[in-house]
Amino acid sequence: MTAKPAAAALAGTSTQVAEAALELLVDASMLQSPASGRYRFHDLLRAYARERARDEEPAGGRHAAIRRMLQWYLHTTAAAARIISPARPHPSLDRDQARLAPLTFTDYGAALAWLDAEHANLVVAVSQAAAGAEHEIARYLPLELWDLFQLRSHVDAWIETHRIGLASARAVGDLDAEHRLLNNLGGAYFAAGRLEDAAVILRQTIELRNRLGKPYAVTSMNLGLTLTKLGRTEEAAVLLADARDQFRRAANSSGEHAALISLGAALRRGGQPARAITVLREALETATDESLAYYESDALVEMTEARLSLGESGAAIKDGTVAVELARRLGYRENEALALDALGRAQFASGRPAKSRSLWREAMTIFIELGKTNEASAVAAKLKRSDADWADASGPALLLPRRP
Repeated sequence: MTAKPAAAALAGTSTQVAEAALELLVDASMLQSPASGRYRFHDLLRAYARERARDEEPAGGRHAAIRRMLQWYLHTTAAAARIISPARPHPSLDRDQARLAPLTFTDYGAALAWLDAEHANLVVAVSQAAAGAEHEIARYLPLELWDLFQLRSHVDAWIETHRIGLASARAVGDLDAEHRLLNNLGGAYFAAGRLEDAAVILRQTIELRNRLGKPYAVTSMNLGLTLTKLGRTEEAAVLLADARDQFRRAANSSGEHAALISLGAALRRGGQPARAITVLREALETATDESLAYYESDALVEMTEARLSLGESGAAIKDGTVAVELARRLGYRENEALALDALGRAQFASGRPAKSRSLWREAMTIFIELGKTNEASAVAAKLKRSDADWADASGPALLLPRRP
């Protein structure tokens, strides 16, 4: 299903002219318009149109049209990504603003809503760009889609697009894009629960960055997170402390915040919740920039878990409530579920089993929607326990760490 501006880019005309032509085709029953400003072919007509274009349009013209549309998708996605994550690095793109006319966004919600609406088209665009040897688009579009994949847990698309982008980066010898795509692919494997694969990819990224003579704080941080979840928390803490120091020396505040939160997770999982709270508090107290809200959400979930590990249920309820609210505002679905789960345990520890069950049901629903079956099953197990079973369970058994 295509939007008017994308069709205009394909045709190399204005949105107004494209809309008039599209509406004529709708009136002639050659296109469907299931929503305002969006159009699609019936399957048979799509096949017929593809055949006619192949037979009647010069190959050069077809390629130029597709390239215009793919460029439009790349630059509009970049505009959305810069609103959602202004602090993270973005590829430098060349564009003819008058010709491409990409969309612009004024707020976070509008940018994320556009990415949600165009999700399927954008994934196909990566494949189409690679098939047409449009390597700039094929390697940069996945990098700009990272926010959508992370926030919405589109793990399969994350892996698929980054594998394609990696092949394009290697085809043109773009080592900078290669190491960024490798790093993100490691994150995708981490999100998919493929931790050993993530560790292998991230070590490859560090080796590549060493060859390039560049710092590798981001990859060290991601590898530290992976090792934390694998239970190798001491090794992880060393990597994460080093990443924090690298970011601090480079005056990279967003990187420093992310490393502090990851270090807090390693300390908590390593049985040092009090030290974790100290580190996480430092991250929260210095996260005053709105662009760091994403990291603040991670920190609040970790803080809630650390409070629970220390038996501080009241403080855990306070932090967990804020964590849920912030994750919802950001559209950060996995963090919302993790915060709901932790908040449910805090409410149960405070003697509110009915409230805890309501929160767990919300968390389980989100995990199911995201395809996080292991997490959903763990929450479902809590819901199945009777009041007597819960009363007999020891506190620590209820407070097993859930993160990272």
